[in-house]
Amino acid sequence: MEDVEWRREGPTLAQQPPGPELVRRLADIDIDVLTEDELLEYLAAARSQAAWADSLQERAIGLFAARRRCPVTVPAAARKGSPKSTRSG
Repeated sequence: MEDVEWRREGPTLAQQPPGPELVRRLADIDIDVLTEDELLEYLAAARSQAAWADSLQERAIGLFAARRRCPVTVPAAARKGSPKSTRSG
């Protein structure tokens, strides 16, 4: 018989939005005692959490890269059409 007690604690794992509460719930579950259906739900929730964490990391990487980006300035002498531009040839 399937143990459904864990589903009475609130939203099912599949319904729980990714974030700190889902992490806590996933960490607190003894996966060795889950039924196959429960294990599949656990896996789906863990994948959802991992995707959310990946999105946080990607956002942070983008922000870091944007902060480190140095504006490229072209010296006046090297600009196309600049009177000071010289070409060697």
